[in-house]
Amino acid sequence: MRPFVTAAALLAAWVCCAASAGASGSCSLTLPSTVSVGNYDPTRIATPTIVTFTLLYGCQTGASATNLTITAGPGAHAGGSFGTRSMSAGGSDRLNYWLYPPGFTVTAHSSANVWGDGSGLSNVWGPFSVTAGATAMSGTASIQIESNQDVSAGTYTDPVVFTMVFI
Repeated sequence: MRPFVTAAALLAAWVCCAASAGASGSCSLTLPSTVSVGNYDPTRIATPTIVTFTLLYGCQTGASATNLTITAGPGAHAGGSFGTRSMSAGGSDRLNYWLYPPGFTVTAHSSANVWGDGSGLSNVWGPFSVTAGATAMSGTASIQIESNQDVSAGTYTDPVVFTMVFI
């Protein structure tokens, strides 16, 4: 019997104000510090593992943002593009996955609609406008781990930095 593999994407948010429409730091992004995809079974041949998580964004009372976009960095174990990301357990094995922004379709075994910085085939989440005093807005993002990856047992992670840009 093969030991289980656990995987988690470590998430971090960084907020950048591109202009001075609202005070810097008056708008924010809230996301889970870790998204656990649970135990990955490398013997599953055809069915990828898909996990969703919620992100919230908004502005403090009296602040607003226009053209707000949220990008996802390549992660620490980037495979050269946003198309295929990979998690590591510290060794040479990599557990490949895709990250999708809210509102984009997850297609099994496909890097279509992936989240990135808008370069190549990657997508950004937005643009949005958040009016002064608006309540927090939310969206549900997805992680897809490809099936049939023969990796050693361990806890696989990949820290991804999300950037919120607005004016």
